[in-house]
Amino acid sequence: MFKKRNREYLRDGRLADVLALIQILALHEKTRRINSRLENELRGKPNTADDWVTIGRQHREFFNVVTPKEEGKSPNVALIARDSQEWEPSAKGEDVKPVLPLETTIKLMDMATELHDRQHASSQAWRNWVLPMIVSGLALAGSIGSAYLTTFWKQTPATNINVYTTDVPAASRAQAAPQPAAPK
Repeated sequence: MFKKRNREYLRDGRLADVLALIQILALHEKTRRINSRLENELRGKPNTADDWVTIGRQHREFFNVVTPKEEGKSPNVALIARDSQEWEPSAKGEDVKPVLPLETTIKLMDMATELHDRQHASSQAWRNWVLPMIVSGLALAGSIGSAYLTTFWKQTPATNINVYTTDVPAASRAQAAPQPAAPK
């Protein structure tokens, strides 16, 4: 019923992993790479996943993961923008997909950064409506409580208020009482 939101970019270090994978797959002479080669070329595993193939699977907006039909072979990760190009003969006489132009690679990296920024902003959006809702709820509770207490105190007889005038000496009461003005 509800579509699961992709929050992969919110992991600490995920953007760096995606940018590294984009660069190596866009600019390396080989179009597709297996995980062990990626670990060798990128000098280690990604920061936010067990392997580079997992990064590729979690970011289908940029990468295509191809699992070979032969058993025992490792899955390959390819950059969709490069993998969709036509084959061209290389200097070695092999058919290869050309390296992406630097402008295209930069554009892909900008897109990854924008997706990261959007997911981050979306994750912070709750602050724009939760705080006003809490303040409104507290104001409503205060208004209802005030109305209830006002009604309650008006209906309660003042029998529990005892004012004892006998505690005040008579001389003090006479001084406190207003004196009638002297006739002229």
